[in-house]
Amino acid sequence: MLLKDYGRKAGFAPTSSHAHIVFYYDLLSLQPPLAILGSKLDEHFAFPVRDAIERVNDYFVGRLHRLIEQDE
Repeated sequence: MLLKDYGRKAGFAPTSSHAHIVFYYDLLSLQPPLAILGSKLDEHFAFPVRDAIERVNDYFVGRLHRLIEQDE
């Protein structure tokens, strides 16, 4: 929500900004244009981001499972 101010502090001169909510698992409670489906992230950003997010998720799922197993 503070994207324009962040841009100014980073040395840019933003004229507008947009906020969206990513529904990563594609279960929308809002409709576009406010909502972005997780399956459409790569398309929205015109850049491959979904695979990187999945790698991070896999890492933390593994960490969580190891923590749970330690407590048993």
